[in-house]
Amino acid sequence: MSSVGRRGRPETTPLAVGVALDFVQTAVHCMLRQRGVYPPELFQRAAKLGVPVWASRHPDLTAYIASVLDAARVDVLSGRVSQILVSIQDASGVVVELVRFEMAVFDDAESDVDAGELEAHLRACLIKLDAAESSLAPLPPGCTFQMLIEMHEGDDAGPTAGGGALAAQWVPGEAHEGNMSGAGVCQLPLKTIDAGPLWIRVSVLEHRARKADAALTQ
Repeated sequence: MSSVGRRGRPETTPLAVGVALDFVQTAVHCMLRQRGVYPPELFQRAAKLGVPVWASRHPDLTAYIASVLDAARVDVLSGRVSQILVSIQDASGVVVELVRFEMAVFDDAESDVDAGELEAHLRACLIKLDAAESSLAPLPPGCTFQMLIEMHEGDDAGPTAGGGALAAQWVPGEAHEGNMSGAGVCQLPLKTIDAGPLWIRVSVLEHRARKADAALTQ
């Protein structure tokens, strides 16, 4: 698990964390459409922070993404969450791609979040996400995805009360990033955002060898 950052307090920058999670939600919609995990007709054009984006039109998909992030909100705000992952698996369940949103909330930052500056960073990241498609190898047919929340190393207390019904259903799991190691793994850094007490780093890990193997078996 990532160990970047220190723990903040629940009262630290709630509005900024809300904006950041809203950005993550938009980014997940865009990546699922761009990577072809779901048919393009399940998405429609929208705008976020002045940037054209893709938004899911399927109620179950939209609800799932929103519920995961809502369930994680309290723990992101308290600084317990180290990263949010979008894990894309091939038809046999092998992880071939990870979209990674590392984050930290600091309780001793010298300055508060500048909302305009944060939105400008997130806007730039959405633009880079749109361009990332050309740098990634195609996904094999039949891929699925799941969203994962990783806590900081050593934090095994489970989700904080108040995270909603989905948080109450969370169970501990293995660090997912370990499945993306070895030869054939490439990392595409997209954007690092340092906005006072809020720090975010967005990147994509892909296993090109696994993608090629999965494509050959289709």
